[in-house]
Amino acid sequence: MPYTQADFQRADQAVRRAEERVLRQERLMSRLRSRGVGMREADRLLVQFYEALDIQRRYQNMVKRDLR
Repeated sequence: MPYTQADFQRADQAVRRAEERVLRQERLMSRLRSRGVGMREADRLLVQFYEALDIQRRYQNMVKRDLR
């Protein structure tokens, strides 16, 4: 499927948002860990954020490869 520059820009924005979510979660976890808070659920959420980021990056690469 041929993609447009607008498709790539949307994919790029999605990657940036996903990267920001990962960074926010990592910072939050660092603060909570320093206070001795249990991290089980936060760790699971971070894994999901990493997985979502990976999916977004793969889509971005596919769009970039198939730009018209």
